[in-house]
Amino acid sequence: MFSKIQKIGNDPETDGSVFCGSVLIDDLMIAGNKKFTQRFV
Repeated sequence: MFSKIQKIGNDPETDGSVFCGSVLIDDLMIAGNKKFTQRFV
């Protein structure tokens, strides 16, 4: 998945949209980790 993001990121036309997508993915992962830790701590 991340290799695709890097390849697409080389295209200046899609660079912005890919950046937004990666930020959304990071936010989802952070939110998921918080739920995971709250559940088991």
